[in-house]
Formats: sequence, C-alpha cells, structure tokens
Amino acid sequence: MHRVDTSSAVAVQPAPEAAGPPGFFTKGNPLGGPLATVPGQDWFNMMQEEGNHVVEFAGLTPDQTKVDFTQLRQAIQRIAAASTDIAFQAGWGADGTGEDLAVQTYGALTAPRAFSIAGVLANIQAGPVGADLILDIEVEGVSIFSTKPEIADGATVLTAGVMTSTPDPFPVSAGDEIVFKITQIGSTTAGQRLTVTLVGGLPA
Repeated sequence: MHRVDTSSAVAVQPAPEAAGPPGFFTKGNPLGGPLATVPGQDWFNMMQEEGNHVVEFAGLTPDQTKVDFTQLRQAIQRIAAASTDIAFQAGWGADGTGEDLAVQTYGALTAPRAFSIAGVLANIQAGPVGADLILDIEVEGVSIFSTKPEIADGATVLTAGVMTSTPDPFPVSAGDEIVFKITQIGSTTAGQRLTVTLVGGLPA
C-alpha cells in the first residue's frame, strides 16, 4: 500500500485542522448549490494512514512498487488468523466432576489456517502433589518447546515453557496437526480439572 509520491507531496504530514461537525459527501448542484464536496488534505491523509497502519500492524511492509493491490486484504487475513485461540481440557468427567490426570494425549486438531502460537495459558482446579505436572504441545509430531511448561508440585499456577522457535511465536501452517499431551503427573495426587489455551498470533 504505497503512500502518495507525486511532486506536490510533502515529506511530513501537516498538522490536522480543527475538527468540524461530521458530514457526508455530495456531488453538489452547479446551478444552485451546494457545491460538490472537496475532501481536503486531512481526509486523504486519514484514509492513507488508516490503511497503512493496518498493513504495518499485520507485520507487512507497505508495497513500494505500486502494483500490489492486495495488502489490506492480506493484513485483515493475518489479523483474523491471530485470533485463532485453541482450548483443550483434561481431567474432567462427563458430569463436570474431576478425574485424575494421566500421561497421555488429551486432544488433537487440524489447523484451519496459517497462524502462530504466541503462548500457552493453563488453569488447574486441583494441582499435582508429589511431582510436577508437565504439558506438551506438538505440531506435526514435534514438540514446540525446548523447555516444556509445567505446574509445580503443590501449585496451581503454570510456569511458561520455552518455545523452540527464536524468537517466539511458533509458526503453524494450514493443515498442520496440533496435539496436546500430558507427559508427567503428580506422583501422590495426579491433578484434576485442567484447562489449556493456545494463544494465537500473527502468521510467520
């Protein structure tokens, strides 16, 4: 989304004039008025910067060739993909009561679109005792963590893991299989009623 570059363009955006009452465009009436609406520099600058800010927020570089007319659409798609949060549950009975957690796979799904995993949140109502509870997330059969997130022995608060991608977040492609596992439970009390949320981010 290229900014205006004609010979009359200025390098620094002029300070906006004082705002007037909001209105609407008219083609005008040359015979008796009103005159056709002239947008003015503030309106054009506003429209240009609104569009470019969306493009830049989505992590895209505004096009300098003036031939790519899809950048705003790409930006909206990337921002929409960032809302791909995914929730898993473990240690819940069919009636909502708690069940002891086990070392096993608790959920899997296919990514509906390209996005990234920006973080992992978790809440447990009955924490592990005797050993830490360790979680894992795999994408296409490979853990996304070099240090897995855990809930410490006797605690109910998640200690965040360290992702293998540098820097975070972890990229996911459309069609990738995402799997949630528990790899270690409490030895005395396994833990019960765990909820885990993968926080979506912009596609890589």
